[in-house]
Amino acid sequence: MIFFLKKLEEHYPQYLSSLTDKTNLYSFSSHEVKICHLTKLGFTNRTIANLLHVTESAISHAKTRLYKRIMGQKGTSAKFLDFIEDL
Repeated sequence: MIFFLKKLEEHYPQYLSSLTDKTNLYSFSSHEVKICHLTKLGFTNRTIANLLHVTESAISHAKTRLYKRIMGQKGTSAKFLDFIEDL
């Protein structure tokens, strides 16, 4: 995972500070943080699922839950993707 964090910092220098500013990142589980980071790096739900050894559906549901926690309103996996891409 350290490799991915270095890539994030390299390609998106403001991402981590923006994510921390807009969310209570420290309340996220390590699994949820990985989903955020891998999404920002452009990985698909299928690829994230393979990397984290879960189903694609589990990733989609996790993104939906994360969006609701972050934004305080019901959302979708696609809305979570839009949020992460805008950071």
